[in-house]
Amino acid sequence: MRTFSAISSAYDNLVSSSELGILKNRDLKNILADYYSLAELAELIQSTHELQLVQTFQPYMREHLEVARVMVTWQEEGEFELPEPKPDSGLLEVINTQLFRNIVTDKYYSAIDLYFTHEELQEINDEALALIEAELNQ
Repeated sequence: MRTFSAISSAYDNLVSSSELGILKNRDLKNILADYYSLAELAELIQSTHELQLVQTFQPYMREHLEVARVMVTWQEEGEFELPEPKPDSGLLEVINTQLFRNIVTDKYYSAIDLYFTHEELQEINDEALALIEAELNQ
């Protein structure tokens, strides 16, 4: 889920090699710094999202639903085949629990944070590209 690591690495290289100093346009330098700091935030949100998935959602689903049985069958046999359904899987009871709703709500807000952070990164990227094009056309 490291969506912006390549761009962050490019910025790291510019800073560490002192090549960022070659840029004369202060607005471009500022927008690159804004992009870099927001990319760091995106990485933090992404790791939080992954941590929630691994520590809360997946264990809960494995404990309460047939997911564990499906995955064990798939890993043992090497093919993905759904097991026969049980007459009463308990899915409706699980979905109606407060814990399930809380977990899904946590995941939802992490995903929304990430979505809006990515949108903001795209806007900053568009501004940086426009500044670079203007600089090249001078």
